[in-house]
Amino acid sequence: VIRARPSIAIGLTLQHLLVLPLLLMLMYFPSLLVKENYESARTRLVLTVAVATWAVVLLSRWRAGGLLAGAPFLFLVFWLVAMGRSNYNKGFRKPLEAEYAAARKLFDSTYDRTTNSFVFHAPSEDQFALQYDRQRSWDEYSVPSLFFPWVPEPFFKQLLYERTGDRRLADSLQVSVLPGPPAYNRR
Repeated sequence: VIRARPSIAIGLTLQHLLVLPLLLMLMYFPSLLVKENYESARTRLVLTVAVATWAVVLLSRWRAGGLLAGAPFLFLVFWLVAMGRSNYNKGFRKPLEAEYAAARKLFDSTYDRTTNSFVFHAPSEDQFALQYDRQRSWDEYSVPSLFFPWVPEPFFKQLLYERTGDRRLADSLQVSVLPGPPAYNRR
């Protein structure tokens, strides 16, 4: 197309460059209707739709171009899936699983049933960055979930409920959150 009519190819390229930002903005509007805690979820939704659209366009071109035309696309898909899985496991799942196991062990060993109280030392915001050598982010990645002030009390109430099955006892649990290194991370 470029060799036969360069002016048409340039015009189509400019149209695509102008339409793409417009489509991204239109994809972003529905996510503004819902209140969310993390703005990154809004961006992630738009990027997910944009990447899915891009994948459909590439797949349609692949079918028209034959097997070799799709090789770069397949490589890109496998590479992105492998990177996403690695980042999810290393940066999100494994640190949170370790945090949960350590917090549960601490709760099970120090919960005082006679006073129905529990004292917890909140982790620092950069604990995962130091412990797992992961880049800290301002959303849910690489920040301990128990760092946020609204998490420890319902978390430990849920642990008590899972342990006893008594909802009233769990609701009456007094959780004191103190700053400082958590007991499960002291060396």
